[in-house]
Parts: sequence; C-alpha cells; structure tokens
Amino acid sequence: MKTKLIVSSLILGISVTAASVANAQSQKATDVVTREQVKKELVQIEAAGFDPHRDSSTYPADLQEAESRAAATSRPASAPASGTRKQ
Repeated sequence: MKTKLIVSSLILGISVTAASVANAQSQKATDVVTREQVKKELVQIEAAGFDPHRDSSTYPADLQEAESRAAATSRPASAPASGTRKQ
C-alpha cells in the first residue's frame, strides 16, 4: 500500500516538474529580444530626451517619461493613446 502511494506521488511530482519546465521554456522563446531591437529602442528614447549618462537620482521616472514620448511619436496620428477611446 505504501509503495503504491510513493510511486503515485513520484509520478505526480515528475509530471508537475515536467510541465513547469515546458512552460518556462515556451515563455523564454516568446520573450526573445534581439540586440538590434534593444539598440533601436535606446536610440528612440535618447531622441525623446533620455540621457543614460545623466544623474540617476530620477532614473525610473525620466526613463518612463522618455519611453512615453517615444511611443507617442512612433504611434500613427490616427491611433488613439492606450486607455483612451476614439470619439
């Protein structure tokens, strides 16, 4: 009886582990960003006013502000901003 319980527990543990590993691998494959994409984004946010060499006391805020400005300039004029409705 104990042997059956131990074997069942092992099988369940192995299947859960295998499913977790498969899920983690599939997420990594979809989240791949190329070096060229990173360089392009850096150029865009620098053009929007972000300076990575400046004092970092306001780091997250000024980066987010530059990303917002870069996104606004790259979005077509007819496209509404996220979270807003076109009326």
